[in-house]
Amino acid sequence: MNVDTVLTPTGAAPALGPVGLQDASQLQAARSAAQVDALLDVQALQVGLRGPGGQIRPIVRAAGFTVGRGEVLALVGESGSGKSLTALALVRLFGANGLDPRLVAAGRAWLRTRSGECVDLLSLGDAELLAIRGREIGLIAQDPMSALNPVMRVIDQIVEARQRHLDETAAQSAGQARRLLADAGFGDPDRVARCYPHQLSGGMRQRAMIAIALAAQPRLLIADEPTTALDAAVQWQVIDTLQRLRAQQGLSILFISHDLGVVSRIADRIAVMYGGQVVECGPAQEVLLRPAHPYTAALIDSLPRMTPEATLPRPIPDIPADPLNPPPGCAFHPRCAHARPGACATQVPGPTDLHAGRMVRCHHPQGRPQERAHG
Repeated sequence: MNVDTVLTPTGAAPALGPVGLQDASQLQAARSAAQVDALLDVQALQVGLRGPGGQIRPIVRAAGFTVGRGEVLALVGESGSGKSLTALALVRLFGANGLDPRLVAAGRAWLRTRSGECVDLLSLGDAELLAIRGREIGLIAQDPMSALNPVMRVIDQIVEARQRHLDETAAQSAGQARRLLADAGFGDPDRVARCYPHQLSGGMRQRAMIAIALAAQPRLLIADEPTTALDAAVQWQVIDTLQRLRAQQGLSILFISHDLGVVSRIADRIAVMYGGQVVECGPAQEVLLRPAHPYTAALIDSLPRMTPEATLPRPIPDIPADPLNPPPGCAFHPRCAHARPGACATQVPGPTDLHAGRMVRCHHPQGRPQERAHG
């Protein structure tokens, strides 16, 4: 089968202590910044919700992944799996976009800056973090209509970002803003530059967000559901724009989506999240053609296919696990066709390295196409 047929409050991260989230040092040995080779190396990332009594209830549990230079890593899963929380934790935007300010994060997220220094995003102070946002990391928010400032023209929003981080005049920034809009696929950047967000269509707003996110020339772009609520033709325009900019600028992209069809067109590697954990990670072709985790296989089997031998999509039974109240054992076992008595219902599976670059959290990993198709 060809892949194409598979359609804390602001401030430094607090020490979470013994109550609530697990100690990150017990989940993954911390590595020194000098050992980090990837552009982004996330280790044992945890996000929790602080309750009235101070107890922290975990939502994202020990998430870990890397993003290499010039690489696209797709973070996929159903709604509520923890994808967006994971991304927002990296730039510590808790409290923004309506998120509960009681959210706190722990773990390590090493970023190699353009100066060659490695910094832990979760331990930076406010001033240091402001210097990172925009300059080192760009963000395409999930809803551009909410993320764009409704009372500022598009060009002013791009100029503002460049003026904050780059040493150039306002006139130079305005000229570069028009170039960025042209790079984002606008045939008439001068007209778009003068527009307010409400004067643009959904696809145009999304491409304007791309131009703003890249205004200060970041090396890492976090794209949170950038094709959601767009029709198919506009989705591919956005994907083509990201692919072109990646090739031109050597961008690394953390691409968040629930749409495996879109992911198959852009991702080099895929990390699958379920119940607040990364349950599978590996090269995109391998994950899509030979899923090792039953949840990944179920996601693929739930997609419609446009091939002569295609069967009807098979929906995943029941509802996704509640990250705040996960079932005992493997969080997916109540919905899993391969669950067996014993460990599946009682023990949380640890990470298993299948081979270099391929990880799965499952007591009974699959991996062969016939197992996925016939159980």
